[in-house]
Amino acid sequence: EELWPRPAPKSADVIRSVCQQLLTETEGLTDAVTGPSLTGQNDAALLSDASLLTEERQANRAELIHWLTANIQHPGLRVETYLSTRTTAYIRDLASRGIAPDFAGGWRAAIPVAWRRWVQVCLQQCSEPEVLEEVLDVIAQSMVQYALDWMAAAREIALTGAMSTADSAAIAAIQMIASGAT
Repeated sequence: EELWPRPAPKSADVIRSVCQQLLTETEGLTDAVTGPSLTGQNDAALLSDASLLTEERQANRAELIHWLTANIQHPGLRVETYLSTRTTAYIRDLASRGIAPDFAGGWRAAIPVAWRRWVQVCLQQCSEPEVLEEVLDVIAQSMVQYALDWMAAAREIALTGAMSTADSAAIAAIQMIASGAT
């Protein structure tokens, strides 16, 4: 589904080039967005568990690599949501623990960090104002749409995980009652 116009060939080339450079900076960029993402999620249980912090960083890294790679292959187009098996398990784990982080807050805090780096690299690589304007417009839409699509998919996974946990608890309670427990 195309929600915005495809970029012109020159703009597509700039998008590819910027994404290729940012792929070489994956670890640093992941670290740069993870801190604000965690703070934006505003969940003490998440912030106090080192294993969850590691999973959050890995999820951010996977999303970053996916988005950059998709824009190298198809510059400026809507990027299909990607939730790895590991990220899906992480979201389900959060739900099973009753942890409901504010993913929207996390994205709101992380996107400006990624955007600033994107703009810096764009300004280094593109000196034509018309091309730069188109690249920035397309990528802003792509980043925001990806975040919205990701949050919808994560919400669905969390709900499914919470329902599974609730179903398991109900089945266990019924089995205990059937066994004569009060």
